[in-house]
Amino acid sequence: QTPIELYFRTNLFPYSWQDRGAKESAKQLQDAIASIICSQHLLDELRLCIQGKKIMDLGHHHHHQQEMIKRVLDFWQRLECLLTVAYYGRLNMNYRQKLRTELVLAFANLSWCPRIVADLAVRLFPRWGDHVYHALQIWAATRSSFERFPDGDCGSLNILCEYYRFQPPVPMPIATSPLNVALRMGKRWSEIKPLFDTFPDTILSRDAQTNLPVFCLPAATPIDEYQVEMTARWGGQQTGVWHYLSRREKEKELVKAREMVDRERLETIYQLLRRNPSALICMT
Repeated sequence: QTPIELYFRTNLFPYSWQDRGAKESAKQLQDAIASIICSQHLLDELRLCIQGKKIMDLGHHHHHQQEMIKRVLDFWQRLECLLTVAYYGRLNMNYRQKLRTELVLAFANLSWCPRIVADLAVRLFPRWGDHVYHALQIWAATRSSFERFPDGDCGSLNILCEYYRFQPPVPMPIATSPLNVALRMGKRWSEIKPLFDTFPDTILSRDAQTNLPVFCLPAATPIDEYQVEMTARWGGQQTGVWHYLSRREKEKELVKAREMVDRERLETIYQLLRRNPSALICMT
């Protein structure tokens, strides 16, 4: 796990072995973020806090509203520091301010980001403009997190896709389409589906590099051994025994993991053709 992914995990989705206090704190933070997202007034107050400007009329808030803003502000400020270092390679105030204009690109570089955090970012700093298409390309080319998160949360992907659909169309070569890139990366169907819904016409074409129909890319792309290993490790971690397995037992788990990755790719091809059988015309 990356430091940012671990930060999300410990603050929002604690492990089962973490104590009750950590789980209650995570639930309170989730509830606070959800409440602020639903209130434009609280969003405005939180934005002013993040920007370091004077907060007006904070005194009339109820105590629990002040607590919500403080809780989310503390979370956001630490996250902003981590994102700034990860994206720019250094930490200073100028880069933190610049980050707020390029948040969409910073989030796209993450292996995973909770949807609730991406949703908060969209509402706090919504002027992303032309960055969105580029962010989708970056997301598609980024290795996924192989740890399964609650409710199949694809994180910032759904937010990026929803935001992009309201933007003017961007004419781009099919070869660089986010869907094309994601299929080459061997991403799971749960990650491909939002991209297919956003760029449905992509699978009606051929890939420029291989001349294969786009829906064939999952079968044509070599399996990433890193993906296989992480899939196997994830299975081992669920029972807490991966590091105690013998070499022979780990090899067996890797074989199972490779079969799982194969099935996931077949699932992607099936789902693409199920949603648009016309893609088979590209084969003629």
